[in-house]
Formats: sequence, structure tokens, C-alpha cells
Amino acid sequence: MSNLYELRGDLTAAVSALESALKLRPDWAGVLFNYAAVLWKLRRLSQAEAALRRAIAIDPGLVPAYGMLGISSEVSPHPEALEVLGAARKLDPGRLDIESTELFVLTCWDEISAKPFVRHKDFGARLESAIARRFEPFGNSKDPERRLRVGYVSGDFNFHPVAFFTIPLFERHDRSACEIFCYWTGSTVDDFTRQVQAHADVWRDAASMSDAGLAETINRDGIDILVDLSGHSGFFDSPFLRSSRRRYRLRGWGI
Repeated sequence: MSNLYELRGDLTAAVSALESALKLRPDWAGVLFNYAAVLWKLRRLSQAEAALRRAIAIDPGLVPAYGMLGISSEVSPHPEALEVLGAARKLDPGRLDIESTELFVLTCWDEISAKPFVRHKDFGARLESAIARRFEPFGNSKDPERRLRVGYVSGDFNFHPVAFFTIPLFERHDRSACEIFCYWTGSTVDDFTRQVQAHADVWRDAASMSDAGLAETINRDGIDILVDLSGHSGFFDSPFLRSSRRRYRLRGWGI
């Protein structure tokens, strides 16, 4: 029921359903993880942190709980967040998603040095080597007179800093030279969503697409320049969170 409510956007009802489950089984780590995720979306951060810490205490191997806890604003200052994320990476060194979250936290740390650049570069190289090339080499027309197709991918085309910066950018695009394609992976629709959509030549609702499906859509659209507006951010609305929660449900840790 909580999953259904969340998909419908009724987060209050989703929280209520999860609380009912926890009354029946307070030690269910997967439900606590799902509970924390919904609480975070409601900006009930202290309660989300408490749920995550309970989940980790019950199941110290619940790696995504460390990832969510590490990026929670309630855990800052950043040394503690990095400590939590470091613990998660020790548990599962191959988890690129946890490392991505750690790299995002590093960019917000006042004591940042040259080392994070090296880590970002190394991460990018390992990510590219881990994912096989899906398509043939770039084959778009080289006609200098045609309009370029510029694609923007984001889950934050709503009341969010990404939208605040994107709208003025779209307003100033030379539309005689460029076509704007938006690939929206979010679920929150508001006036800012509609403003971004109004400035797009093509709008793709990609929230339900798999990674492969999105890549294939972008390839079919013949995009010349693809802009990632999320980088290492967007942990809580990312496909990682959805896939992690789905995986733990299948393992019996959640519902």
C-alpha cells in the first residue's frame, strides 16, 4: 500500500501505511529504509535519520541506508557524512552509487583540496569501463546549416535550483540554431515544471524509463549534445534508490 500511495504522490498516506507495518514488525530493516525515504521527501529529516540509524542497527549490511544517511543534511558537518559513506564502501566496494554520493558530498566540503578532482576523474574512467558501449559511433549529419539538437536530462525540473538556472538558459537559447529536448526523470509537477516544458521543443517524460530505455530514446532522437543537469546529486529520486528499494523488497527486507 505504501508503494502505491507513493507512486500516486500521496506521501502522507505512504508514511501512515509504513507506520502500520512497523507497529506489526518494528525490526523490519527494509521497511525502516522505505520509511526514511518517504520521510526525507516530506522534509522530516530528523525522523528520517532516526529511522535510518535504526535500520542500520538492525541490519548493519543494509548498504543503501548508509548512502541515504550520508547525504542527509541532518548528518552534516561533512566529516561524519564521509565517515558513514566510507563505512558503506567498505561493506560493498563495488557500489558506484555510494561512491557517487560520496563525491557529491566532497564538493560541498569547505576543506576540499585537489584530491577530489583526481577521484572524480578516476570514478569517471571506471564508470565508462564498467558500462559497455551501447551504440555505434556518433553518426549525426555534419551539415553546418542544420539546427543542433541539445538534450537536457534532469529529475529537478520543478521548484529546485536546477530549474531556476535552466529557465533563463532556455529563454536565451538561439532557437534558430538549436532544438531543445528535455528528458525529465522526476515526479514532482509544479509551475516551474510547466515553465521548463513550455520552453522545450520536445519533452520526454522519462521517469518510468529504464536506463537502457532512456539511452535508446536519446539515441533515436539524434541528440548532438547531451547535458546532464544532475551530476552526482539527485540520490533520493534516482533510479538507484528505486532499484535498491525494489531489490530489498525481493529479498524480504521491505514490502
